[in-house]
Amino acid sequence: GTSNFAGFTFCCAFYSFAVNISGPFFAVYLLDGLHFDYLRYMAVSSAGPLAMYLTQRYWGDWADAIGGARVVKMSTVMIPIIPLLWTLSPHWLFLTLVECYSGFAWSAYLMGVNNFIYDAVTPAKRTRAMGYYSAVTGAGQAIGPLIGGYLYTRLPALNGHGFMSMLLITAALRVAAGIAF
Repeated sequence: GTSNFAGFTFCCAFYSFAVNISGPFFAVYLLDGLHFDYLRYMAVSSAGPLAMYLTQRYWGDWADAIGGARVVKMSTVMIPIIPLLWTLSPHWLFLTLVECYSGFAWSAYLMGVNNFIYDAVTPAKRTRAMGYYSAVTGAGQAIGPLIGGYLYTRLPALNGHGFMSMLLITAALRVAAGIAF
């Protein structure tokens, strides 16, 4: 029903907030923090979207079989691991593999969210529901980077960089958001 969709939307908004505290700063970390050349930067940053594209069909079939909400719940277990993996090694090949895993996990989340919305909202209300969903989650996407930008240079350095502290914060917030689901 409507309240189910509203609760789901607010959970997604909190998830967007949690992810976007660190999301915009991965490029800064790779280029300025780790001093990657553009080839390594491209390898790391394109691995996730490629893996997402390649696994969408798999997650779409799963979402059809078990429901979008269950696929979202599965992804909320996988996604908090991503920033923790980023803290383990700065090697570009390792980070490329982490981003492949990230694309796999995010593909599940996005496919599950999409399927849940189609299942939870009647066709007559779908346009309004998508607008509501986009506005509320967009607020999370906007507030996260504002807070992340404030924190980026103020957090204590772990493994030589404050971004590592930010990764621990975003991982904890992602777990909290996943529990809310």
